[in-house]
Amino acid sequence: MASVWAAGALFLMPAACGASSDGQTSQYTRESDREIRDMTEDAHPVYEARNPRETSAETPSEKTIGKTSEKPSEKPSGSTTGNSSGKPSGTSYGNTSATAPVKPVSEKKYPTGEVREKQWLNVAYGTASSAQKMDIFLPSKGIAPFPVIMVFHGRGEDKASMNESWRTMGLSHGYAVVCVNYRETPEARFPSDVMDAKAAVRYLKANAAKYNLDSSHIAAWGASYGGRLAAFLGTSSSRPELEEDSIGIRGKSSRVNAVVTWFPELDDLHMDRDFKALGIRPAISRNEESYGLEMYGAPITTIPELVAFSNPVRYTGPDAAPFFILHGTEDPICPISQSEGFADKLRHIIGSSNVEYVVLKGAGHRLEHFMEKSTMDRVFKFLDKRLKVKPKKK
Repeated sequence: MASVWAAGALFLMPAACGASSDGQTSQYTRESDREIRDMTEDAHPVYEARNPRETSAETPSEKTIGKTSEKPSEKPSGSTTGNSSGKPSGTSYGNTSATAPVKPVSEKKYPTGEVREKQWLNVAYGTASSAQKMDIFLPSKGIAPFPVIMVFHGRGEDKASMNESWRTMGLSHGYAVVCVNYRETPEARFPSDVMDAKAAVRYLKANAAKYNLDSSHIAAWGASYGGRLAAFLGTSSSRPELEEDSIGIRGKSSRVNAVVTWFPELDDLHMDRDFKALGIRPAISRNEESYGLEMYGAPITTIPELVAFSNPVRYTGPDAAPFFILHGTEDPICPISQSEGFADKLRHIIGSSNVEYVVLKGAGHRLEHFMEKSTMDRVFKFLDKRLKVKPKKK
């Protein structure tokens, strides 16, 4: 077992963790154990980009996983998990509050039986923290069980506003939408957030019948840091060191069937250098001591192995889910070159037909830059192809 010390806790990783499943060394990230131990600037070349430039009506204390209010609300409202006011508070991604709200719906009988509740708020999927909750929404029409989109918010933005946007879009396309909250710094650090994401998937699969969900058709969707968590679900389903059964349902797989990740935060260890290669001045320097202390409990340069483990790209193998990656050329938070390198690695391992990489010229690190209809049409075309099952001909 190889150990890494961070945030006052000993984090254990199997010695074989991160070995490349394709038997080759990626241009973007070097994954063999020897190379992780001997990580240097020369062993991790910069990838040259081709385009340089929480509460709604809060439920009582929940000690039982999945316990919600006695009478779930039947009128869909904006997901407020992680936001106490329910009002936009200035997301760093841009204002998305103008999105039209979902209209209240009457009770309907779906082919699988009567569905009285259209939403379940603050559903606990774990017991380690009050942050381990999710909001579950069903579309007003369609055939149950519904395919699922799990939404993972980023860090430091208005979660309610962001979740409202994606909830509205997902429901309008016939998907159940699950807005997932997770432990963030300073409460917990990596890999607690990844373990939370995986516990959320396991909970949904174990309780799919209760919520009229199709457990075999689940997608993870996130932006920025939420994009990193979505990417982890897509690349590390076979990695037991990132599972923590004690915080949720056991005996279920955390594998998802598709991933949509927007301007994901991937490789903190080399972001400053990658921005320099792009000629873009970063809005956040990962090499600053304050950033490392907040995210990892120590300056990044002093714990390179741990920071390397926090990169979802290094777990990519043949069992990776299909990916849709979206990034803007002028992003000052997460360099586009890392998304491009990730897309190339995925194409090499799981095939080009399972990877869609879209570059938005001039776009930065704001959701509003990615909400154009043409862009969203491409996203849902990707999801429909992988999550919606056509009825069998009689």
